[in-house]
Amino acid sequence: PFTQIDHPASLYVVIDLEWNQPIPWIKTTVDPKELPGEIIEIGAVKLTLTDRGYVLSKPFHVTIRPVCYTVMNKNVSRVTNKMSSDLKFGLSFSDAYRSFREWCGSDYILCGWGNSDLTILKANMRYHNWDADLNTLFLDVQPLFARIAEGETKQRSVEYAVDFLRLPKKDDFHAAHRDAEYTALILKELFLL
Repeated sequence: PFTQIDHPASLYVVIDLEWNQPIPWIKTTVDPKELPGEIIEIGAVKLTLTDRGYVLSKPFHVTIRPVCYTVMNKNVSRVTNKMSSDLKFGLSFSDAYRSFREWCGSDYILCGWGNSDLTILKANMRYHNWDADLNTLFLDVQPLFARIAEGETKQRSVEYAVDFLRLPKKDDFHAAHRDAEYTALILKELFLL
């Protein structure tokens, strides 16, 4: 379907976030409409287009100590296998995000699976007084997979795409750095189709 894809950049930064959500009966100082989720983990991988093909970097991974949603939402806990005690450790959002931006460098396209991470990232940036303009393009890998691999428009999970493309599963899902790596492998595979 797609051959000789024209790449607008040679560097793709694939990001995945894990975030905690408010618990309705616990009062917070922030309106959940303004901060629907508080990031507790940033994971990312660089996919670089070189003369030798596509190269994946080692994952970037940082844990963030939340300031608003400090009690683990049970639904999030089930998915991430994290407990409230895990939320007491990590960097501040600003330190973690600054470290992530430095790791990214410049002249890249930000990628992710779906656009919910992008929405949560921008809400967290605004809450922590960062400019929410990312100054880069965002590539949503989820619909790219649906169109190129399946010729459809269905929303699929990262795990479904990994199975569909017969990529090896070496780690569990729902840890930010692992899901970022799986998404980067999916993107790499899509570029090669």
